[in-house]
Amino acid sequence: MNVNYASSYIAHTESHTISISKAFVLSGLLKYEIFRLNYMNFISNRAQNLYGRLWDEAYTDIEDKIIHFILVHTERMQGEKIMKIKMDDFARCVDDTRLNVSRVLNSLQEQKLLELHRKEIIIPDAALLAEWNEKRKKRLKTCPPLLKVEATFLARRNYFHHSHSIVAGGLELIS
Repeated sequence: MNVNYASSYIAHTESHTISISKAFVLSGLLKYEIFRLNYMNFISNRAQNLYGRLWDEAYTDIEDKIIHFILVHTERMQGEKIMKIKMDDFARCVDDTRLNVSRVLNSLQEQKLLELHRKEIIIPDAALLAEWNEKRKKRLKTCPPLLKVEATFLARRNYFHHSHSIVAGGLELIS
């Protein structure tokens, strides 16, 4: 059991809180059938959503991996999301270099899909980010196969070997 808080919440307006002890839930509220049904509905819904995320498509590139990481850690797509994370930690989470992660995040910031601050990533609209990524993946699927493989390889490794170059669709790739 994890006893640490996983999230922090900040109220933007006046708010009130209520604290219900686990003992009261187990002894008092579970006596009522409507509470048990709603509670089981809530748990089942959460489990189904999280299980569904496990079966998403494989990542196409580092951009997809980063966006997938952000969306998996987003419970609801509505509203602004703030991730408090250092760039080195984020790079470790997505199993890539800090330089590649920084490059992708800066590219996403230029497209106004997120904002970067010190130790913090702000996503104004996670649904827009998900939609943009789906459109991007569809565009990648329409690329010629060789172009896709070479582009992915070069983007992931930042590796250039000057033996010969391939020109396709105005994009020169060095293989």
